[in-house]
Parts: sequence; C-alpha cells; structure tokens
Amino acid sequence: MTRTALERTSLTAYFVFNFVIPPEQATTYPDFPRTHIYNKSTKRWRTRKQGSAVGRMFFVHPSSGELYFLRLLLNTVKGPKSFEELRTINDHVHPTFKAACIALGLHRDDCEWDNCLQEAASAHTGCQLRSLFATILFFCEPVNPELFWDKH
Repeated sequence: MTRTALERTSLTAYFVFNFVIPPEQATTYPDFPRTHIYNKSTKRWRTRKQGSAVGRMFFVHPSSGELYFLRLLLNTVKGPKSFEELRTINDHVHPTFKAACIALGLHRDDCEWDNCLQEAASAHTGCQLRSLFATILFFCEPVNPELFWDKH
C-alpha cells in the first residue's frame, strides 16, 4: 500500500465526518470550516465552539483534468461520504469526476466547438481548419475529445 493510501487528509476526514452529520447539516467542502476545525495532529474534524472561518481550496487549472472536476464537485455536492459518492448522480456512479460534472450540468457540451468548425469550414482552407481543430483539442478542452475527433 502506498503512503498516500494510508494517510488521512482533511478531505478524507471530511468524508468520515459526513457519516455522523445529519443530512440537513451537510455542507460543501469549502464551507465546512465555517462550523468545524481540522486538527492536524489527530487528523480529524471537530465542531467549532465559537467564531467562524473561511475555507480555502487550492486553485486547480481546468487543464488539470480530473483534479479540476474533483474540485468542481467539492464546491457543489453537500455532504459526500466518499470519492465514489461524489461521482454518484441520480443513483448512477459515473466512472470519472468529469462525467459526474457533465451529468450535473456543471460542464458545457461541445456544441460551441462544433459550430466554430462548421462556420470556419465555409471560408477557410484545409490547413487552417486542421490548425483550428488542433487548437480546439489542445486549448479549449472539449467535453468528449474522442467523439469530437470522430465527428470532425
């Protein structure tokens, strides 16, 4: 077993704590520190006795793939008890965080990129279209790159 698999993090401790929180008190991961404190030595969350705090999460660039979609779900889903539950939408466990985000409507479809290529096809050369296509694949992060590739 790897070191990270054995180690409890504030996120995995949040999952554990969600087992004891009533569903009506569940919050998103960034909102959790307002009412709870993470103890780094015991690696557990406890209820805050007084005051409030603002939770912070690291910035994750959209090109980071699954980490970006994990962060998006943590900012949206209240009270998940595991990574699997984060990927579960309407009783269906999605294979990736990205698929779960798409199912929740948190990530757009590729319609705008399809329209862009169709519009460009009427006025641009083959070389220009290939360059545009590569630019879209590389920089614009289509939702389903394989389908986008097959379609165009």
